[in-house]
Amino acid sequence: MIDCGANDEIIQLAEDIERIGVKSKDALHLACAIFSNCKYFITTDAKMLNKSIEGITVINPIDFIKNLEDDSNENGYSH
Repeated sequence: MIDCGANDEIIQLAEDIERIGVKSKDALHLACAIFSNCKYFITTDAKMLNKSIEGITVINPIDFIKNLEDDSNENGYSH
C-alpha cells in the first residue's frame, strides 16, 4: 500500500484530468494512482469508465478479475 499525499505534480495532473470532465475528487484519486504507477484504477462509476485517461487503465471490478484470470492462465498458473 502506498500513502500518496498531494504535491504540485499530482495537483497539476488532477487539474488536467478534470478538464476532460472528471469530477475534482475523482480526478485527484486518479492523479494519485497515476503518480504511484498503478496499472489499474478500479471503479463502478460509468462516467469514469467511459473516459480514456493516459497513464492508467480505468476498469470495472468484473473486468479486472477477468484480466487477472487471463494473465494467470497465460503464465501457466492455475486457480
